[in-house]
Amino acid sequence: MMNVGYMRETTPLLSASMRADEDRYYMGQDKMSLLNTPESGLSTVEAARRLKQFGPNELDNKDKSPLTKLFCQFRTSTAILLWVAIGVEILMADVPDTAALLFLQVIQGIVGWLEALKAENAVAALKASLKPEAQVIRDGVHQTINAALLVPGDRVTLSAGCAVPADCDLCDGNPILVDQAMFTGETFPTIFAAGDTVKMGTLVTQGDVEAIVSATGSQTFLGKVLPSMPATYKQEDGLFRPMLLQITIIFSVVAMIFVSLCLGCLLYHGHATLDAIGFSVLLFLASVPLSSSQVVSSSLALGSRQLAEEKILVTHITAIERLASLSLLLCDKTGSLTRNKMELQDDLPIYAPGTSREDVLVMAALASKWKEPPKDAIDTLVLNAIDLRPLDSYTLVSHRPLDSKRTESTIKRPNGATFKVTKGAPHVILGLTQNGDSIREAVESKVLELAKRGVRSIAVARTEDHGWIFMGLLTFVDPPRHDTKRTLELLHEHGVVVKMITGDHQAIAVETCRQLHLGPVVLTPPNFIEHPEFLEAADGFAQMDPASKVKVVQLAQADGYVCGITGHTETAPLRQASVGIAIDGATDAAKAAADVVLTKAGLSVFI
Repeated sequence: MMNVGYMRETTPLLSASMRADEDRYYMGQDKMSLLNTPESGLSTVEAARRLKQFGPNELDNKDKSPLTKLFCQFRTSTAILLWVAIGVEILMADVPDTAALLFLQVIQGIVGWLEALKAENAVAALKASLKPEAQVIRDGVHQTINAALLVPGDRVTLSAGCAVPADCDLCDGNPILVDQAMFTGETFPTIFAAGDTVKMGTLVTQGDVEAIVSATGSQTFLGKVLPSMPATYKQEDGLFRPMLLQITIIFSVVAMIFVSLCLGCLLYHGHATLDAIGFSVLLFLASVPLSSSQVVSSSLALGSRQLAEEKILVTHITAIERLASLSLLLCDKTGSLTRNKMELQDDLPIYAPGTSREDVLVMAALASKWKEPPKDAIDTLVLNAIDLRPLDSYTLVSHRPLDSKRTESTIKRPNGATFKVTKGAPHVILGLTQNGDSIREAVESKVLELAKRGVRSIAVARTEDHGWIFMGLLTFVDPPRHDTKRTLELLHEHGVVVKMITGDHQAIAVETCRQLHLGPVVLTPPNFIEHPEFLEAADGFAQMDPASKVKVVQLAQADGYVCGITGHTETAPLRQASVGIAIDGATDAAKAAADVVLTKAGLSVFI
């Protein structure tokens, strides 16, 4: 994480330098006219022209030069020992031994340098394969493109779960919540409204809005800060290196005792002091595992390439060490244990008189951004279930993902009249609607019945003259993957405890655990928070929000587990875990927060 105090001290200076550079960046063009992009976005031709003018949306690499890295190889603790030995041999005027030690020093440094470069290049190649994407409007069409191709003036869509791909000025619309922890150190998201600028690299945690790209690449706030920022990023230690250090210390202490005895004997028997010291130093060097660090680095680099062939990408080398030591895996149900391919069921309970199945599906589609690519599995199913052409007569006035449990849209009819539609968790929609009290018992009974069969339900409502009306329930099923049960058995054989963790209803979680033979004990947040001792006995966790998932990870780590967690949208649990695992299809934000990224569906890639 960035040093917050440093940021506060340097931000005014950076802001002044940014203002000074702005004229050079826009090359004399008027910034307001350059960023005054119509709702249809830039044309493909104009975007290509600006890409040539401003360059790709990529940050300058702040890494040390290869020569600097080579020089660093001669300042390690191992190298210092060799320098001491070389110094002794020089004092003794022993040319052959001095030359031999110098040759060993050079070879050791070059080998260590080459292995370090191999390891860094392997991780860099894996990171390059995780190309961040951006939702952009060009030629009036919503497109998904490589974020490196964004240019100033591009109109982009920012939604919950995405990483902000460049510095962007928010357009008119509802406020969004943005996680700026990388800049401010604050754990709570910040509210941004129309006209505000969100910075490249921050994460949208809630909301959905269009924005205009105002700066790209090295001209963004992050690009300006990065070159002058001290190296204060958190570097998590692997598990092998501390163990290797302990072994090296033990060998060194034993060698030191033995060499001291040998030196005493040599001096006692009248050998020349310099000769005795030179022999003792060489004996000490021969007794200490000098190349162990290079061997580990080389092995981990090779491991990263082998994992990549198995569709497992590691974002940094030490993640392999922790992955090998994993003792507890918290598996997100959707996408990890199940197929993450929802199937819309024919069972669609209706609770509003005169409403048909088609009416409920149309209102559910209107509660989505039906003219844009769907952003989740449920929207995909709904939009594919009906003919969208009749919806062209409606106009989307506004769309708000109010929270993770409900979305709401304001719709204009062809005659100009407006109404609202919403879809979300049944218990949330029941509390919103006028007819909720009269149908509550029937709805809750149906939801529980469906959940016991592993069927998920989403409620749909719309406004009429006197308020919200609960229309009906959409029902979905996300069956377990065919290979999940065997994968869980193999993980257990390898000593990894597996527990399911999901935001779904407890009854759905219990049924999924039953199908996968995980066990019947599924806890919800009040249970394990009030009684953390229940954690060990739990087979799974249900109705979990991100904060609750983080709490489970913390409790597991406090119990001594090397804890991993899988996920596809939420970043906080992935950061907290010893090994954060972003599953196939995860958001860019989740991939950025993870230690490991799976590029193949399911967990079978681990085995």
